[in-house]
Amino acid sequence: SPRILVLKYLGVFKEQIKYRNTQYMEVGTASHTRWGNKFSKSGLLLESETYIPKHPDFDLRGKLDFVIRSTFPQHDRLLIELKTTGDDNWKSMKVPESNHLAQWSTYSDRKRIPAGFVVYENRDSLEANFFPVLLEGPNLKVYSKDGFLITTNLDFMIQLYNKVKFSIWCAGNQKFPTLKCSECIKFGCKQPQLCEEFEKTKTLVTIEDWKKEVGL
Repeated sequence: SPRILVLKYLGVFKEQIKYRNTQYMEVGTASHTRWGNKFSKSGLLLESETYIPKHPDFDLRGKLDFVIRSTFPQHDRLLIELKTTGDDNWKSMKVPESNHLAQWSTYSDRKRIPAGFVVYENRDSLEANFFPVLLEGPNLKVYSKDGFLITTNLDFMIQLYNKVKFSIWCAGNQKFPTLKCSECIKFGCKQPQLCEEFEKTKTLVTIEDWKKEVGL
């Protein structure tokens, strides 16, 4: 999400901690611990909660959830991104959320592990939905929980990294993205006062404006 990235790169973003968010974090931590123990006992666990290699062109950080030994002949390792969600969302979910796909793809690219799953665990029942994902060069293939191809996102990694570069450029040039964050559109703005202030005091630009400016 370019706006949040700009605020973070400028050092003004402050995560608002709410009691419900704290509960969700605790549930998520317990879920990661439980899954890690299962993978470890099964002998499949190769990595857990490890930092991804730094990107050579910009500061991009993150910790992957799990790398496990694959039982599929096409791949020796699988990258697992684990999320917890509520019962209603879990039952209605047809495709992984865009920010979770971006997260998995970044880790996949930096670790050179092209295949894996975005997994959603139901907080209430502890049931899990597995969405297979495959990164082929810059292209991302997303499959349904039943294993059917949903979409092939061409040049996904190029577009994703361009958004990061765009955000860094905005932060260093007194600009602010016109595009609002998809997560904030869905759940409500995380930094409404900052966004409102930046919309008034900074020059608003699109990613297309940036491409023209830098000659892409």
